[in-house]
Amino acid sequence: MRKPVCKLIYLLLCALILEGCGQRQGGNIPESKTQGQISYEIGDAGVTITDCEGSAEGELLIPNKIEGLLVTSIGGWAFAECSSLSSVTIPDSITNIQHRAFSDCASLTSVNIPDGVTSIEVSAFSGCSSLTSIIIPDSVTSIGQQAFDGCGSLTSITIPEGVTSIGVLAFAGCESLTSVTIPDSVTIISAGAFTLCFGLTSVTIPDSVIIIGGAAFLQCRRLTEITIPQAFHSKDEARRLGLDNLWPDGFLLPDSADK
Repeated sequence: MRKPVCKLIYLLLCALILEGCGQRQGGNIPESKTQGQISYEIGDAGVTITDCEGSAEGELLIPNKIEGLLVTSIGGWAFAECSSLSSVTIPDSITNIQHRAFSDCASLTSVNIPDGVTSIEVSAFSGCSSLTSIIIPDSVTSIGQQAFDGCGSLTSITIPEGVTSIGVLAFAGCESLTSVTIPDSVTIISAGAFTLCFGLTSVTIPDSVIIIGGAAFLQCRRLTEITIPQAFHSKDEARRLGLDNLWPDGFLLPDSADK
């Protein structure tokens, strides 16, 4: 009985593989094209920037239209490791900045994120060690995991009203960051979000935040006080967040809290 059963399983696997191959052959696979130093693909939602020449340097302007179609997305890894780019201008037509889109652009000092972008995805700007400031537009609702991890020159960040979640390790290793104000729209600060932010001296967390992940502020050595909701005012919570050295005198209540 074992041989017929094995043969049947083998035939089923072959059928599934052939079916998958047939779907891929019949599918609409976007054609990769180039314009100047960038590569792109055209899809149903518009144009996606997919790659950039490694030799690209200085200032780069991403066009808002290619072949008469709106450029709507910057694809995953599109500008990753373009280490000589110093600034990038992103058009207002962009609604999506995908994972690692600008990761490890070591010379990048400035970048604009246009209104219309709703999320900054995983590691989108991680390792941009020369980035000094960035303005996140009001349209953004989530900051993804490791979005700005290792941006060691980032001195200030404005988190706008509308952002509801800050991802795991989102600002980890931003050692030049000195202060952070988190808006009332945020409900979740994930694990390690601000760990290794050695220059951080003050943090204000509103009552809207109901979840703060472990080690969120681990090794924030210059932090002398934190404004944080009542639910996190305990020795165990201080230890869990990496703030045991501030407990209890360095724990303050938000202005909106009932006294």
